[in-house]
Amino acid sequence: MSATPFTHPALGALLGNQQVASLLSSEKEMTFMLDFERELAAAQAELGIIPQKAAEEIAKITGSFEPDWQKLASKTAQDGVIVPEFVRQLRDELSDENKTFLHYGATSQDVVDTALVMQLQTIFRQFKEDLAGVLRRMSDLQDRFGDQQVMAHTRMQRALPIPISQKMKRWSAPLFLLKAEIPELEEKVCKLQFGGPVGSLEKFGDKADLLTEKLSEKLSLRPPGTCWHTNRMSLSSFANWLSQISIAMAKIGQDIVLMAQNERGEISFKASGGSSAMPHKQNPVQAEVLVSLSRYNAALLAALHQGTLHENERSGAGWTLEWLSLPQMIMSTAASLRIGQELLDNVAEIKPIAS
Repeated sequence: MSATPFTHPALGALLGNQQVASLLSSEKEMTFMLDFERELAAAQAELGIIPQKAAEEIAKITGSFEPDWQKLASKTAQDGVIVPEFVRQLRDELSDENKTFLHYGATSQDVVDTALVMQLQTIFRQFKEDLAGVLRRMSDLQDRFGDQQVMAHTRMQRALPIPISQKMKRWSAPLFLLKAEIPELEEKVCKLQFGGPVGSLEKFGDKADLLTEKLSEKLSLRPPGTCWHTNRMSLSSFANWLSQISIAMAKIGQDIVLMAQNERGEISFKASGGSSAMPHKQNPVQAEVLVSLSRYNAALLAALHQGTLHENERSGAGWTLEWLSLPQMIMSTAASLRIGQELLDNVAEIKPIAS
């Protein structure tokens, strides 16, 4: 047993996705947090809110900053969020005259939420590529075996013969829809978080809207319209989408598990899972894992929804619950897409109904 199976030295090969895990790394998050502070200062200098020299010095130190991770960890345990110590360490690098201009008018949640959606931008690109990979492999299988007749089953009972292409079209249909939803969902999710301590950007007066627009442009994010410190609907929609992907992949896995039963023998693989006690077994491991990941994501989705309830103007409890559940949902979905591609590549033969 380990703290997380996604990076376990053995289980990680079964359940993980190293490419997406790297996109969720603390180093990536730190890069985007530094981007936020640098571009915030640049936008403020352009509007005359802080001196240009301050923005230039902030740009310089954010370009070469090496965090003290041990101190960040210690202070995060105390502060409940990484940003206070992050800002303290950055200020230590600045001249005394410019210290107050770093992070000016922003709050911890602005930094963390913005870094999150910048990470999600890169993850959307990876998911789009992986969904395309699954659909491409599905098309290849249809070309190879689509005319083969297999027995349809309704309510787990034999029904009527159908071409396997009919079953495969039902596998791929939700994935086409989910892939098509990416542009709209990305626009909804990848928006700047910028509200200041209580969501009103009170320090900037009539320049608040213009500053928000400038900062959004510099970070290649959509302007938020209003700060979303307590409105987590966009992340909830993203989590729903993740769960739907894992369900669609699990449908493929569940059907293949049933097709692979000895009693049916409708599908065979280039390589199968072995048993320590029964050498004759050929376990459809990849297909089984798709089902497990979907069920896990369904449970995590409930936790994520619990975390969308934020009290008053900012929340600690809801926000923390989001940190616990959303990365795991992303990793489960990423694993589903990786394993699904490998499973489809692993199909050796689909056997027709005996005449």
